Formats: sequence, structure tokens, C-alpha cells
Amino acid sequence: MKLRKYSLFSAVVGALALTAVLAPSAKATQTLVYFNFEDGTFNSVPAPGPNPPGYPFLQNTSITNNTFPAGQLVVAPAQGTTLNQLTGDAPTTNSALDAMGNDTPGSGPFCFQFGANTTGMTTLSLSFALNSVPGTTPNSDPFSTLALFYATVPSPTAGDFTQIGSNITISIGTGYYVIGPINLPAGTLNQANLTLEFCFSGAKNSNGGAHTYIDNIQLNGAGVPEPSSYIGALVGILGLCWFQRRWLVRSLRLRRA
Repeated sequence: MKLRKYSLFSAVVGALALTAVLAPSAKATQTLVYFNFEDGTFNSVPAPGPNPPGYPFLQNTSITNNTFPAGQLVVAPAQGTTLNQLTGDAPTTNSALDAMGNDTPGSGPFCFQFGANTTGMTTLSLSFALNSVPGTTPNSDPFSTLALFYATVPSPTAGDFTQIGSNITISIGTGYYVIGPINLPAGTLNQANLTLEFCFSGAKNSNGGAHTYIDNIQLNGAGVPEPSSYIGALVGILGLCWFQRRWLVRSLRLRRA
């Protein structure tokens, strides 16, 4: 009897050890949303994303033009960058989001937004590459200021948004650089209907060739287990059940004998 108890104990320990080995940390960082604009649309990159290595938690979402005038928020080919690009990504069109505007009194700011599901997230961060290019005519200035906002209700209106941090001063005429990762506030966590909004201001004379390019937008979070976590746990549980079954069958045979 002692031997059988010891065997069962060993089986339990072995199954738990197997689960621990195969299941990574439940708080591993995951990429939830990624825009690289390589397909020429406002759509995010769907799972599995760049493969290898693959990004199983990528969500399907799209950028919505909130207040940009017609034709002043477009996807521009041959204007992108590899900065802030996901590992494994390989640009094909080298495209970027092109934001233009003419910030006369009462006309701005100019905003776009996209949604995400952050259920289960305990941390979130946002990052992207930015390049603000002056125009070729006098006073043709690109956007100089960026403000970030969030809302947590379906179909949010202007009054539903809360600003994230302070206004960001945009470096003009210096080429691409990365903004972030910006740690998002607690209000963005564990939300089924998170909307992030980018609002630009300070541009003048959009007809003069001024552009603000945005590329490789990433929303990353921690708190969702990786698929291998579930697989590891399942293997451990199945192993434990198998050993228990064998112990129960042997016990019944001994009693009958």
C-alpha cells in the first residue's frame, strides 16, 4: 500500500512539474495590435502576423478617420520605415500612414482612432514610428503636436475620451524616430471596448507638401497566457488523470484478489 501511495505521489509531482516546464509565464508580453500599412489599407495586421515567429494574439481592427478632411489621411507607399517593426516583418510596399492638415483657427485638431480588446491585460504599452516632413513652400508646416486619448465605451463620442499624459511635441525635419513605448493608464486595462485616439495639431498649408508619416503602430500587453500555457497545463492534467486511472485499476484488481 505504501508503495502505491508513493507511486501516486510521484505521478502528481511529475504531472505538476511537466505543466510547469511546458507552460510559460501567464504574464508574457503579447502584441495585440499592429499596423504596418503594407497592404495599402487602414487595416491592422491579423494573426499570426509576421511568421516566423508568429503573433497569435493579434486582433483585427481598423483605423477610423475621425476629423481629418477628405484626402488628408491616406496610406502612402515608399514612405515607411523599419523602425518599431515587429520581428519577422518584411516590408513589401514600404508604406506609412500619411497625415496632412491645415490647422486654421477652428479647424483642428485632426484625429484618427482604432479599437482593441484588452480583456485580461494587466499592463499595456503603445509605440510607433513618426516622421514629420516640412513642405517645399513657405509656411507649409507639418503637425507639431500630438495628443493621445482613450475611451472605454462602444462607439465613443468626444466627451467619452480621456487624455493619456501630456501633449507630445513632434520633432520636425529630423527623419523617422520612435515614440514610446508609452505605458497606458489603468483605465485602459481589461477593457472589451478600448478605443485609442491620435489627435494632431499645428499644421499649416497642407497644399505645400507637408506630411506627418506614422508607421509600425504597436499595442502590446501582458496578462494573457500564451497558447503553449494551455497546452502545457492540459498535458499535465491528462498525465495526472492517466496515472490516477492506472492506480485505481490496480487497486481494484488487488481488492478482488
